[in-house]
Amino acid sequence: MTTSPMTECIVIGGGVMGLMTAIELRWSGLTVEIYERQHIGKEASWAGGGILGSLHPLNESAANLQLIAWGQRHYPELAERLHVSTGIDPEYYPCGMWWLTEEPDTAIAMQRWARDQALSLDIMQASEISEPGKLNISDNTLILSLPQIASIRNPRLLRALHHYALQIGITIHENSPARLIAQSPSTLQVQIADQIRTANHIILTGGAWSSQILPGEVLDIRPVKGQMLIFSPESPLLEHIVVAGDHYLIPRKDGRIISGSTVEECGYDKTPSDTAASMLAEKACQLLPELETVPVEKHWAGLRPGTCRSTPYICRHPNYSNLYLNTGHYRNGFSMAPGAAHLIASLITGTSPALSPEPYTYLPEETRMLA
Repeated sequence: MTTSPMTECIVIGGGVMGLMTAIELRWSGLTVEIYERQHIGKEASWAGGGILGSLHPLNESAANLQLIAWGQRHYPELAERLHVSTGIDPEYYPCGMWWLTEEPDTAIAMQRWARDQALSLDIMQASEISEPGKLNISDNTLILSLPQIASIRNPRLLRALHHYALQIGITIHENSPARLIAQSPSTLQVQIADQIRTANHIILTGGAWSSQILPGEVLDIRPVKGQMLIFSPESPLLEHIVVAGDHYLIPRKDGRIISGSTVEECGYDKTPSDTAASMLAEKACQLLPELETVPVEKHWAGLRPGTCRSTPYICRHPNYSNLYLNTGHYRNGFSMAPGAAHLIASLITGTSPALSPEPYTYLPEETRMLA
């Protein structure tokens, strides 16, 4: 083993969380390196739909909602900054969301949530809509219109973040799987192949693989498979994100439409299945019948980092003074990434965070020690 000189910050994981965390730390004046087990932004970050908001906000904790709200406020400026700096347009798209329900009580609860979040929400009847493609919904369906909800094109955002990180002096190591080893009872080092790296601050942003990186313990992080597919119509058929129960459609700026997504507990298997493809296509065509004659361009799967407690870990590890966690964001990684990165940078630099850090603390009882 060879030991390299100490650096200030090492980020383990090069998805959207790792990239945004590294950028925030670099903006704070720190030297940062990223180690990614494969290629930058090619796991769950690449595979997501890019909705910048919760699919089911009534089921979200206040802790999750504050992170999502932070992201919604900051994405327009971030997307513009990345576009100007790199020439890559992340395609921030304020297309709005239509959230469908047949329950008046649910609509009232959603109105209260929107008011608390300072979001506009209008309630329409199915007969009032005028989409280019006609949604197949019953007359008693209530359409909750959220015009401030936006989406972003994941692969383009990741490419822009990657280029921008390099521009501002972040060192990125791809195809470099890392593991943590003990340096002392209270500090850790990073091992990459036959090399040992030491750092003042190590930030774990390994997504669904985070539980495999710590020595002697397993974090409450598990992979949750999600499959999606995308249609390529010749002309636009959808103007807004549409959420109908556990299914959603996302329009892209170029007219493509994403249908998502599955939620599967099957370990680290991210193989797309024909069964899931058929189900996603069927649900999409039921909701938007004009898709029946539109070809499916691609079908893919990714692994989300799920937790039992449903709230991410964004904190310093209680047992290691130089280890920070930023993982477990499940289906809200892109929505939460700006706020989570800000919070981690604040904890490391000792500045007052704009978000309350308490809900994201990692408690010892949430650790399962290995035998």
